[in-house]
Amino acid sequence: MKRGTKIGFWLAMAAWFLAACDDRIAGGTNDETHTEVAARFYEPDGRTAAVDAVVQVVPHDGTVVAATGRIDGEGRPVVAPVPDGLYKVSVAKAGNVVYVDSVPASGGRLVLASDDTLAVAGSLAGVVAMQPDHDPATVTVNVLGTDIWTNVGSDGKFRLDGLGAGRFRLRFLSTLDNYTTTYLVAQVSDGPSTSLPDTVRMVYTGIPVVTGLSVRNDSLTGDQILSWNRVSYRGLQDYVVYRDTIDALAPTRVRFATVSDTTWRDTTASRRFAIAKWKYRVVVETMGGDTGKWYGYAAGTSVPRELSRLDRGSWKDVGRAWGGEWSDLGGGMTEIVTTAGASSVVVGVRSSVDGLLWDSSAVQLPARKSGQEVAWIAGTGAGRIWCLGRSLLGDGIDVRWSLDGRDWNASTLPDSLWPTLALGGLRWIGTRDRAAVEAPDGTALVFHDGSWSKTHLPVGVVGADDSALYATGGGFHLLSLAWSDRSRILSDLGIPPFSSASRVVRWNGTFAALADGRLWIRDPSGWTLRSPVGLNRLAVLGDRLLVADSLGLLRTYTEAP
Repeated sequence: MKRGTKIGFWLAMAAWFLAACDDRIAGGTNDETHTEVAARFYEPDGRTAAVDAVVQVVPHDGTVVAATGRIDGEGRPVVAPVPDGLYKVSVAKAGNVVYVDSVPASGGRLVLASDDTLAVAGSLAGVVAMQPDHDPATVTVNVLGTDIWTNVGSDGKFRLDGLGAGRFRLRFLSTLDNYTTTYLVAQVSDGPSTSLPDTVRMVYTGIPVVTGLSVRNDSLTGDQILSWNRVSYRGLQDYVVYRDTIDALAPTRVRFATVSDTTWRDTTASRRFAIAKWKYRVVVETMGGDTGKWYGYAAGTSVPRELSRLDRGSWKDVGRAWGGEWSDLGGGMTEIVTTAGASSVVVGVRSSVDGLLWDSSAVQLPARKSGQEVAWIAGTGAGRIWCLGRSLLGDGIDVRWSLDGRDWNASTLPDSLWPTLALGGLRWIGTRDRAAVEAPDGTALVFHDGSWSKTHLPVGVVGADDSALYATGGGFHLLSLAWSDRSRILSDLGIPPFSSASRVVRWNGTFAALADGRLWIRDPSGWTLRSPVGLNRLAVLGDRLLVADSLGLLRTYTEAP
């Protein structure tokens, strides 16, 4: 064979050998192209190999894809070598996905320990909170270990799509100064949507603004009483108060007061025989002498004692009370009294359209069941009169209800819905669309939208309507709280001039409270006293208030024009 022929022969053989190697690598027969021979990925049925599913490999704490590949005919990942370290591996196909966290790479190869199955991809939604004067749209959210990210909207809401089940680390970045990168671990389930249970609060190292500023008038002195939320800031020294007249053309830069607490009384606000209106701002002062920005203001009206009359409106005697609790039922007033005897419990029902002529009826209920005492609680709500009873047998809750107090219906609820293990200490709360039985520990049985459910109510509930619960919050504030989210404060009704409230109702667009035997009305100027000592029950009757004194005498109160 000639020399040139020999060279051509060996070149051909070398080309054939390299081509064969390439074919073996492309076909997945070389282990270097597989993450691990033992690991396979399947379709959602758990049996069919997820052929041609897209494989992505991302560093555990990164968001940039390090390598990609596909699932071969046997269900094995085929990807290029990656540097040693920890990775998150995702496998996706036709809207289904699976994520495998903390996958080590050794010698360039990923080590997957077990098989896995693709499932329907879902999403993760949440809300981001910043300083109230900053725009949440400056924040982006990254899912570490993936290439998934999103922008946060100006309303603070965001949603991350294409996630499978598992635990994910989220990274929140803002383009604004003084915001530290914020991290959060979230658990995502299979299915269409998962929501974060709490608001994500961005870590802020700047001087925060003061929030929750409110002002109320002291009806006895005309002083303006300010309160605001405590600021959590390591460098806090004091709070600086600024005051302007209501019609000031520009906000003053001259501090009016320096305060160390979160409440302050403006004893110079009152003007003798004249109503004065003020605007207040509060900012943070640091230990270094710097002051933060102000955000919004609160306006207050100072009504001097001479103009804050306690005798507005008129009273009218309308009869005598049974001594029961009142509630509105279809535009009429209903009074319910429960009397326990040796063998039965009698629930008396009186109703009146105008509070003058009362129509009475009663229902007799068993006092015991199989030798066990039955605890009954009665009231109105959602357009019905209710009697709920339970014994220590634990065999369900007896439910009796009526539209008029004469014709009664009966049913049974699961015993697990009862709000407490004890039989006593329960309180009834009824509104036009809701009924609730509250236990001292805050657990409650609530009727809404045609069914009963167990839930928790805030501490210190003293009244309710269909839009809000009224509670002391365990302190001396009177708060308006949302039924749907009982931790959300709709409004702070101020600190009334009493330590505790026994009953609060909404009346003619304002609030009335019965406390320490006296009736208080909340005017634009604050809480004012409208009655002497001696009242013990309160309800709304159209445009009037209905009250009863300690002797059982019924009276209605009408506001003066």
